[in-house]
Amino acid sequence: MKRLKGTGAESAEEAGKEKKEEAKKPKTPQDIYHDALNLFNEGKTTEAREALESFLKRYPSMELSDNAQFWIAESYYKEGNYEDAILSYENLIKKFPKSDKVPGAMLKQAFAFRALGDLNTTRVILSTLKERFPDSKEAEIATKKLKEIEKKKGAAVPEKKESKAVQ
Repeated sequence: MKRLKGTGAESAEEAGKEKKEEAKKPKTPQDIYHDALNLFNEGKTTEAREALESFLKRYPSMELSDNAQFWIAESYYKEGNYEDAILSYENLIKKFPKSDKVPGAMLKQAFAFRALGDLNTTRVILSTLKERFPDSKEAEIATKKLKEIEKKKGAAVPEKKESKAVQ
């Protein structure tokens, strides 16, 4: 009996060989970055952050390094660890000032300060974002958030100062 090409058994065997060959190939920096980002998207923020930090140690100045720093900050933000998120966003802003991730980092940094109740710093960052990146979608969001903050500030009933009796 003659075996026909492309039978299920033969195809499965070939597919197995291809997977083994792929596993032998060393991962590219892009592969490593995307694997880490997949962990983040799966909700594995701690594992993702560790993988992204490792990526940054190995590739501190490659094309995806700014993105890796952004997602490290996002992992902290997602966990509600706003202090570390703020510091990580600041790392991105300082180390990669020309990155297209800077406006997003500034916006999220402002949100983190707001979550901590620091409205003054929130206002400063949002205003700076608008000045530095006026045509960005993040600047539009910053404008809306500043208006919200001002409305809430205006809606708050000011405390009455107790007057001291003059003796």
